[in-house]
Amino acid sequence: MRKAVDYFCHLAVKPEFYENLKKDTEFQQSIFADKIKWLAKDYDDIYDPGYSDMLRVSFMHQFRRGKLADLVSLLSGRDFETKEFREDIVSDSYQKLEHGILNFINEYNFAQFIPGHQRSWLYFQQAFEFCDDIGFCLYALLNFIGYP
Repeated sequence: MRKAVDYFCHLAVKPEFYENLKKDTEFQQSIFADKIKWLAKDYDDIYDPGYSDMLRVSFMHQFRRGKLADLVSLLSGRDFETKEFREDIVSDSYQKLEHGILNFINEYNFAQFIPGHQRSWLYFQQAFEFCDDIGFCLYALLNFIGYP
């Protein structure tokens, strides 16, 4: 999962990096490799997400929380109610984060976000004046279109 985040964000900025990525045989066997290869042909610079954008959107989308410190706690197995650490929370958290990352890197979701963002920015700008984080807008869009 870490490599998926790293490679996706790198490819968003430099699509030509895909040739180097193909040499990583371990990554090529993962579920993420086929999901990000579309970026090798994407030279659009309207939105090139960084690591924190991707993690924050994936986390907010799946966990309905916004602080990345909470993500670290959940990945460590923290139960916020009992303040104990449990293994079932660790596995559940990694599974949810993986699902969120897969939704984020999905070509269709990403492609639909950009024109929607361009068309609606003026309308949403007043509603989201408090929001200067484009990642939050992507999170809102994923929720709006019904991704669980």
